[in-house]
Amino acid sequence: MKKFLLFITLLSINISAFAQANPFTPALGALPNYTVGSAYSTNIAMSAIPSSLTVNTADLAASVPALQQFISFLPATLDITITSVTFNVTGLLSGLDATCNPSGCTYNAGASGSIDISGTTTDAAGTDTLRIRSLTTGSTVVTIPVIGDLPVNFPGTVQGQAVPELPTLFDGGPYTLHTTNAVEQLEATSFDVIQNIPNPFTGNTTIKFSTPIAGNVDFTVFDMIGKRVYSEKIQAQAKTNSIVFSSEKINAGTYFYSLSNGTKTITKKMIVAGK
Repeated sequence: MKKFLLFITLLSINISAFAQANPFTPALGALPNYTVGSAYSTNIAMSAIPSSLTVNTADLAASVPALQQFISFLPATLDITITSVTFNVTGLLSGLDATCNPSGCTYNAGASGSIDISGTTTDAAGTDTLRIRSLTTGSTVVTIPVIGDLPVNFPGTVQGQAVPELPTLFDGGPYTLHTTNAVEQLEATSFDVIQNIPNPFTGNTTIKFSTPIAGNVDFTVFDMIGKRVYSEKIQAQAKTNSIVFSSEKINAGTYFYSLSNGTKTITKKMIVAGK
């Protein structure tokens, strides 16, 4: 019995070691971009919550070395009967809200729906990480030699030991939400530069500039202490021009970039998030 109580205690505090059954589409990744100050709306679809889920006991033992000595005492897997799952979205920008559809954010086994994210924010441009957290109620039966079958409820109590709801089993994400400032407009009758998009960026970013006449334009990137790390001479045409700049050319970090036509220099900041 002492061994069983130790198992239940470890299960209570380390259940997050179990594999997840992500029911969301998309399961993770980038959500549609958002422009600061504009209305935003997107949704993440959720497939039906299963009525049961099999989890591998060895997954738990792998993260709890003290439990490994009891592997022969425990079943290889636990079949958990799902009663309900409650979801909560973390990492939302101020002004954005997550609404469950159907409402309530607690779904019984067999239910499906979506999580809708909408609203308007004035938070600064950047990239934020959202996650859908889950708490699951349900039950299982653990077969203990000599003792026999013992029911375990989540949440519940076994021999005086508290067993909580199960976290992480149906978590979604992480999701990234890239927020940009409102798109600037070029002044085509003068030498002008607008902020690179996207920013921060990985891969490529685009810098648009205008010049009233064709000619050479110097494009230079500086690090935060003013050291030149990249330069290029652009053969600009009259009116609108674009520079596609790759993050492969410099290391991740914060930089200033400038464009100069010989008489006027315009400088802006860009952030390289990664390759």
